[in-house]
Amino acid sequence: MRFKNPNTSRIAKNKIFALFNRIVKRNAEHNRGSIFEVLSQLFIEFKRFFIKIKSPRFEFTPLTKGDVVVAERYNDTNMDAIEDLTVCTDEINAIKPMIIGSYNSARQMAKELENRSESALSKITDIRLFEGQLGQEIIVVGDDFLNTNKIDESFSLSAPSADIRPSEGLVTLNRIESINLVNEDVSITCEPTMPGDIDIDNATGSNNVNRYYEGNFYNFIGNARPEGGNWHLEERLYGIDEDDLNASVTAVAQDAVPTAFNNTMDGALTPGTVLRPQDITIYDRGARKEEKNIIRKRMFDEDSATFWEAEYVRDFTPSQTEDIDLTLDELAAEVIQQDTKDFEVKLTIDFGSEKQLTWLSLDPINFGETAWVEITDIGTQSSQEEGFKTIPSLFNNRFANTLTNEANEELQADVASQILSPDRSSFKGKGVFNFPTVSAQYIQIKIRQKVPVPNLYQRLTAQLTRSIDTTLSESESSSGFLGFGASSSSSTTITQTRMSRLVKLTYLQTVKTHFNNQGINEYAGETAPSSNMISSSEDGRRHGLIGFIVDLIFGSSQSQSSISSNDSGWRLSKSWLETYYNKMRYAIGIRELSVFGYKFSPTSEFVSKKFTSPKEIIKAQLEVIEEIPSKFDPSQRYIEYYLSFDDENWHRVNPTGSPSLYLDGGQIAPEILTINFDVAGSGPNQSVRAITTDTPATSVRLKVVMKNDPSVGNANSYTPVLKKYRVKLSPRTSLSRA
Repeated sequence: MRFKNPNTSRIAKNKIFALFNRIVKRNAEHNRGSIFEVLSQLFIEFKRFFIKIKSPRFEFTPLTKGDVVVAERYNDTNMDAIEDLTVCTDEINAIKPMIIGSYNSARQMAKELENRSESALSKITDIRLFEGQLGQEIIVVGDDFLNTNKIDESFSLSAPSADIRPSEGLVTLNRIESINLVNEDVSITCEPTMPGDIDIDNATGSNNVNRYYEGNFYNFIGNARPEGGNWHLEERLYGIDEDDLNASVTAVAQDAVPTAFNNTMDGALTPGTVLRPQDITIYDRGARKEEKNIIRKRMFDEDSATFWEAEYVRDFTPSQTEDIDLTLDELAAEVIQQDTKDFEVKLTIDFGSEKQLTWLSLDPINFGETAWVEITDIGTQSSQEEGFKTIPSLFNNRFANTLTNEANEELQADVASQILSPDRSSFKGKGVFNFPTVSAQYIQIKIRQKVPVPNLYQRLTAQLTRSIDTTLSESESSSGFLGFGASSSSSTTITQTRMSRLVKLTYLQTVKTHFNNQGINEYAGETAPSSNMISSSEDGRRHGLIGFIVDLIFGSSQSQSSISSNDSGWRLSKSWLETYYNKMRYAIGIRELSVFGYKFSPTSEFVSKKFTSPKEIIKAQLEVIEEIPSKFDPSQRYIEYYLSFDDENWHRVNPTGSPSLYLDGGQIAPEILTINFDVAGSGPNQSVRAITTDTPATSVRLKVVMKNDPSVGNANSYTPVLKKYRVKLSPRTSLSRA
């Protein structure tokens, strides 16, 4: 019983790496000139390193009154703290897989020890019965089917060998194959159970934060996986988020607001108000139930290239928001530091009618290096009136509940046998859960994600330019003194104004423009060109008779001016995509989900090994614990029991406490067999039957014949179950009558 778990610790490596970085940095800063200084520094650092190899490098040395503040000392202290934090953070990430692997290995070892202890307990119980009953001249033998030690696999059988299932402690009909019960005919519902504040009604469809969403909302443009397979975008005049909509909201645009939309912004809009397209918030209303169901059934299509996913997205504040240069690993570490929630989804499969369920497999998709999903519950339900019952062994160290990349790397031999898997390594990274056959119409799986990952996405930024050319034309004329010296003049002044602005589109505006190349012009706020001209004139002539005489003598003047402007309007100059880092994502993905039942042979049997007695056996009695499917005809027997004392002749017995059993000849199957010992009153119609053997009976075998009910629909999906048996033997004593 050995489990290998590689040591993934990197603390020594990282501390040495930090040491060399420190040495190199110091030598570069201080520009040490001699090899002696370099070696001296190396010796000091190495000495300190090996002395404190098991301790943090940081030492708190407080300043006291009178101390001289030395910058180098202060910087070294901070550097020590930073190195320790960096080493610790990396070590946590490094040993996390090792811890999980150790945990899973420990669980497997615990189960192996549990199986061994159960086997030992069974033997101890038999020994105690043996010792306790000897004084009463009773010997008890039997089997709990915790192993196959008491099964004679070499004995010749007339039917397929029954399946002994030690992990469950029972016997069933021979399993021919596993049948996946999940197909196109089943229905599945998916709904979140955690966190408590998650938005289920899609009320925040404009930014998808704190929303339950069966898809991947935020991503690089063209790579998102919208709910239902398509975006469901619509424009609304309410709920404008100033933080999400960076374009200025100005009611100056083109088409009047329909009457139906009046007063939808808490009085901000009045009848006749007009808005630009970029002032309208875009929402994703989410997919309809029918669309979701199509995507959900990707879990059942047996195509490894398709999958189903659900997510819960939260806002995230990275440490660097400008000119970010954090690596994805660093972002992931910061996301985990801000993690305060768990995301859990409940999947409920309805088979339409009761099915015989025996095991389940789940192939997850991990969206982060350590973002592994955890199976928190698997329950079955026979009808809607009953509650879900958790399958046995789910929480007793039997299965790998956290589906890491190494989970179920090598199945336990008994588990592989129970699921009829020829390869113990074919379920690496997958969930495998087998359980005693249960008749159920529903199965419910709860899957939890505790670790978020950075959710990077892109938004369009548009640059708009505007040019306004203004031309001022002026002219002036004068008649001069007594008509002499008349003159005229004109001038033209051209003024050019150039403007530029940036508009950041929302994420959904960006998405919409990806499918409509013209949409960016609208959402960026392009305007139409325009031109205008204003003319004016000024008459300098005087009024009245006197004014006329003065103008005639001294002359008069007239001036004219005009202003014309050509406005290019705001025109899109260029656009580009910018990456944003302010979201974290909890995601659960399933590539394949399968629920299996077994197809059984119509009949099966097994024979026990020979149980020997220190004395001659004169009486035998059988006790059993069995389960028969409720669909089977209760008037029939589906497990037959036979005892043999000579390996040739088999005698059918009726287990103690069972209803009377009449054989084909009208005889009653006996509850007690008397061997080579005359008992008064025994006969064909009694529960005690006397038999004889050629030699004294000193051993006994049990043969069990199992069969299904052919009158039941899909009979090969059902099996009777034998859980344990005990054979009570009475040996001959000096008090026994010959």
